[in-house]
Amino acid sequence: MLLLLLVLANFLPFGDGDVVNPISADGSSEAIYLQQPFKYFGRAYNQIYVNNNGHLTFTLPLSAYVPYLNAGIDIIAPLWTDLFNVDGGTISYREDTSSAVLAQVTQAVNQYFPNVPFTATSAFVATWDSVPYYSGEGVVTFQVVLVSNDDRSFILNNYGDIAQTGQVWLAGYDTVDSVNSFTIPAASAPELSYSSNINVNGRWSFRVDGSANCKSGVLGCVCLDGQRPNLEFFGKRFHTCCAFILYIHLKSFHTLTVNFQSLHSYVLLSHSLKTVNPLMGKILRHVVRLIWTVQSVKNN
Repeated sequence: MLLLLLVLANFLPFGDGDVVNPISADGSSEAIYLQQPFKYFGRAYNQIYVNNNGHLTFTLPLSAYVPYLNAGIDIIAPLWTDLFNVDGGTISYREDTSSAVLAQVTQAVNQYFPNVPFTATSAFVATWDSVPYYSGEGVVTFQVVLVSNDDRSFILNNYGDIAQTGQVWLAGYDTVDSVNSFTIPAASAPELSYSSNINVNGRWSFRVDGSANCKSGVLGCVCLDGQRPNLEFFGKRFHTCCAFILYIHLKSFHTLTVNFQSLHSYVLLSHSLKTVNPLMGKILRHVVRLIWTVQSVKNN
């Protein structure tokens, strides 16, 4: 297993010292009591469950293998689908407070959220290693890391090899009232391995503590400090990600007021735009085109 860890660049170490979930169809861990309470959109949890079908819950274990939104529970689902560890693979977890791991996740959060002061004091790591789909179509390897301190909390979703499947699946998170909910907009499960909202292939990151200035991921991708989610096209397959006011002081012929960053690698200086095809001559707006195509957000 250690050799496998060396090729999963985004993953935190797993296996050695982890607690392993029971081999059970639709099973779960026992209640795991956290040394560091995890703040999740205004609620603080002292316990968590690692459920075999690709999700974490806080109040009760969950056996559901068909994903659904508006579930009425706080849930973090790196890959919610019907997984079957009876046929192989390992599901394991630990809460890590080692200096090496805390330094690693602190560096990651500081990189992705440069205007949010943060030093991690806990990293809860849950890993699904080569766990088969119930359908037998292949196996999946992924990891979710809950990074926190007394004030702030973040999620890192790390994806390794994800086989194609005809099963229903979902990746994202939801809350009791679904006010804070997000589904990763991947067209297929294998796309999780190379998509990102932070310009790191196979990794998605969200701030989830729910403090007054925490608007990241509310309806979509992670917005940096000073940005806000742009609501114009959320819920569509192709949508604009974050709007930021004077975040980068660009000018295009005259004054820049609002700057919209798109999933398709262009920046508009006045309005948001969901166009996928690069029809530059037909757009009566100022556009800074990086590489205009269908892809994840590029945060520099």
